[in-house]
Amino acid sequence: MLPNNQKDIELRFEMLKLRFGHLLTHDELDKVKESVGEVVATAQELRKVDLDHNEGPGNLFQPHMPTDCR
Repeated sequence: MLPNNQKDIELRFEMLKLRFGHLLTHDELDKVKESVGEVVATAQELRKVDLDHNEGPGNLFQPHMPTDCR
């Protein structure tokens, strides 16, 4: 049986391969699989961060308003 993160990598890669595989070479698919592994690893690290309900967003979105539109 595959470790949980390896299973995630395989499933996400297969989804991308089914959708975009016809557009990519074998070498490009290898790079995509490597990238998927990095994304899954990063997501696992982010899930480890403990946040409570009092935590606000890390940065607030403020849209840019050009001066000629004000």
